[in-house]
Amino acid sequence: MNDFIADDWKELLKHNNLDNFESIWNLDVDWFEEPNKRRGGWSGVNRIELLDKNGKIAPIFIKRQENHSCRMLKNPFVKIPTLGRELHNIDRFQKAGIPTATPIFYSQRQKDNNLQAILIAEELTHYQSLANLCETWPQLHYPPHVRNTVIDKVAKLIRRLHDANLQHSALFAKHIFVKIDSKTYAVDTKLIDLEGSGKRPNHVVRDLEQLNRNQYYWRIQDSIRFIKAYFGIEKLTPAAKKLWRKVEKRNSRKQKEHELRTKA
Repeated sequence: MNDFIADDWKELLKHNNLDNFESIWNLDVDWFEEPNKRRGGWSGVNRIELLDKNGKIAPIFIKRQENHSCRMLKNPFVKIPTLGRELHNIDRFQKAGIPTATPIFYSQRQKDNNLQAILIAEELTHYQSLANLCETWPQLHYPPHVRNTVIDKVAKLIRRLHDANLQHSALFAKHIFVKIDSKTYAVDTKLIDLEGSGKRPNHVVRDLEQLNRNQYYWRIQDSIRFIKAYFGIEKLTPAAKKLWRKVEKRNSRKQKEHELRTKA
């Protein structure tokens, strides 16, 4: 995986002394997301605000990881950082017309037998996760039609993903980001957290089950509207009903598995 710095961010990163691996790796700032320890290593997220020469703020997210790797499908004997795979997937998604966070910087190195990697992305300003949006919906006082617009836009975004034969693999509401224009109520959507994404069989049912798992803030009519928008239909068809039964069946099985693990 080659190092990468977005051209329009080079000057700003340099101005903040964050244009090389060492300076970014040694940042001493609070964690935005505490490092998770798995895959034999760790991976965590920081949020910082860059300042340009005029004092303008540019918020960014920095992901750092060590020995948090996966194997290449084409060469299973070679390990790469999961952040390297995420950068590859961001490029893959964008080429397929699926909007994601904009990458700013990527670099990796081998130090003292440890595989380290950094990925920086631009903050999705004025966006919020679908999970947060749904939980706070009663306090937002949007016109009734805006909720339907959000559902339609999310459904069409996911359909575009699946039409490209791509699977997100962690398609939870917290990984779908939504922006609602305060004046026009126009809605925009993006997908984040693409470390595990890729082309896989049975991608549709798994993604949709993850999205609908524990969706206590979605009403029955929301789910019906979603599946109609996903298929681009006015009335539920046998194919749409069949897919939704598969999603509900997988959802039920996952819930039972979770209950068994909790009791164990």
